Amino acid sequence: MHENNQNEESKIGYRNVLGNKNFFALWAGQLVSTLGDRFNYMALLALILFKLGGSAFDVGKLMIFATIPTIVFSPIAGVYVDRVDRRKLMIGADILRGILVLAIPFTTDLYQIYILTFFISLLSRFFFPARTSIIPMILKKELLLPANSIIQSTQLFSTIVGPAIGAGVVAFIGYKLVFFIDSATFFVSALAILLIRIRKLESPGGTSLKEVYHGMVEGFRYIRNSRPVLFIVLIWFGIMLAFGGVNVLYVVFVKEVLGLTIKGIGFLETTNGVGMFLGAALVGYVGRKVAHYSMILGGMFVLGSLLSLMALFPLVPVSFLSMFVIGLAVSFIQVPTYTKLQILLPEDITGRIFSNLSALIDTCSLISIGVLSYGAEIIGVRWVLLIAGLFTVAWNCGAVAFYKRMKEADL
Repeated sequence: MHENNQNEESKIGYRNVLGNKNFFALWAGQLVSTLGDRFNYMALLALILFKLGGSAFDVGKLMIFATIPTIVFSPIAGVYVDRVDRRKLMIGADILRGILVLAIPFTTDLYQIYILTFFISLLSRFFFPARTSIIPMILKKELLLPANSIIQSTQLFSTIVGPAIGAGVVAFIGYKLVFFIDSATFFVSALAILLIRIRKLESPGGTSLKEVYHGMVEGFRYIRNSRPVLFIVLIWFGIMLAFGGVNVLYVVFVKEVLGLTIKGIGFLETTNGVGMFLGAALVGYVGRKVAHYSMILGGMFVLGSLLSLMALFPLVPVSFLSMFVIGLAVSFIQVPTYTKLQILLPEDITGRIFSNLSALIDTCSLISIGVLSYGAEIIGVRWVLLIAGLFTVAWNCGAVAFYKRMKEADL
């Protein structure tokens, strides 16, 4: 198992990455687009809850319509990402998403919004694996970790500041104009991607139904036969089984166990987001001296340990500290994971693997939400969170053993 040369990586910084014109164009377009997405979400809430008189359950249905394409269509989308021009695919997805968002303010019924959301999410299943797959085509391997760190930091920055700014913009100019702004950001992103210059991907295989099916099977077979890739997939499998439902249950924990109001939940969310943002920024520096696998395994151990700590000691200061460190740990898992896959995978299968991973994450999240929610009704939310944390630590121990066997085999 060969990690990047640490002496070489120690000379790499964010300036080197942003100095690449192709990456800078991609990053700038995504910065605008992700901020637009946050504005769009606040406008959707305003439209559903206030204009159309919807409920929290209606917002939940919106999330379901946005999630279904990831689970059902991601493996199919991954085949197309690997067999067509990724740059043109991203431009086309951006243009179509911009048109669909433009239609939202003219809807008159909740299910019209759900249908538009479904197709916007479906197009995103093509865009995001293509974006992740295109980064190794425009950057050298030693630049991938700081590049992914920049992309992740940008997304988290948008997540932290976007809703607050978006809510203000919605209140100031109205939800309709916000949808027009978000639509425009997709066209800005498409224009930025148009400026990118990369070589054409030479990939065997067509796009007929039969060939797409065989391409999907080939992607799953690659995961099964590649132990380093299987290792990363199994790590995410364990994490999402344990943590997929935590995002739902911790709100109950904050309300019923900590006794905080909605403001407390908001502050905890912000604390976690700040931790993820700082973690994404730091991992680009730490990764110069620490191996990718070590960051992933260390982050997973911290993730489980801090969730267990929060459940064992249900005190407000402990919870704030835990949520901050959990945010750091998530970034120390996610950024090296994507970087390692970009290094390991052949170009002609990258899209399928990242698409399959997205489908796995969302599927495990839904399973986890169901199981953990049911468990909370029986034994209480605090004990369920403790079990989830201990399960993550135990899964981490198994992952460490798996890693040692891979290292011995020099994979």
